[in-house]
Amino acid sequence: MGLETKRFGLWASLGVRAKILISFALIMVLGGAVTVGTLWTLRNEMRSFREVADLGRTVNLIHDLNLNVKTMVDAPTDYLGTAAQDNREGYRQAKSRVLALLQEARAAALTPDEKRLLEAFGGLVDPLTGVSESILAVPDPVGNPVAMGYMDRLDPVWSQADAVLAELGDAVTARQEGLVEGVARRQAAAMVVLLGVALATVVVSLALALVLSGNITAPLREAALAVQRIAAGDLTGERVPVRGSDESGRLAAAVNQMTAPCTK
Repeated sequence: MGLETKRFGLWASLGVRAKILISFALIMVLGGAVTVGTLWTLRNEMRSFREVADLGRTVNLIHDLNLNVKTMVDAPTDYLGTAAQDNREGYRQAKSRVLALLQEARAAALTPDEKRLLEAFGGLVDPLTGVSESILAVPDPVGNPVAMGYMDRLDPVWSQADAVLAELGDAVTARQEGLVEGVARRQAAAMVVLLGVALATVVVSLALALVLSGNITAPLREAALAVQRIAAGDLTGERVPVRGSDESGRLAAAVNQMTAPCTK
């Protein structure tokens, strides 16, 4: 083997088992990269999903707040026409709900502009409740000019409060929709990257399989042909190329040594 051996590259000097293990490790690293990338993407998007869900709850809260304010304002309006005492109870329930929802909205994650709108609405709650309670305090409201005067003061305040709540709801809804669109864009981009890495993993795996199979089968085929020639009595045929110092390279060198005395 002495004349046949020479310095080969690192890959050629490795044994078959080492080549298989290195190839398997490389494939595992690429596969792990895909897995880690997927998990990292999911981790980042889970935060965005929670933000979308929180904004959805805030939108529902604002909608509920608007409905209860309307109920609170409708109570004195109905009282003016019917003088029914149950309007007072409906007002008290709606007012309690409005105040509770207002506190809940203040604890939500709002932008500075959204907080400004919420506080502007909060500043209108006291005038709304004050005028509404003044109407409900009139003993005989039907056709009463005092009650009608209060009503004239209630309408513009309610219109302003309704406009502020509508603007706040639109702002939060727009932010939610923008966040959803951003999540969709990031997911699409991440999917392209992950598919690219997965495709690269498949290509590298196939390339490694072809290289590894070639490194193993080609020398064995050449050695087998040489042994067949020797078995047929031909000891002067071409020498088997020695392509490395692994098992197949040592086999090729050993075959060449068998015929070395006859080719000198």
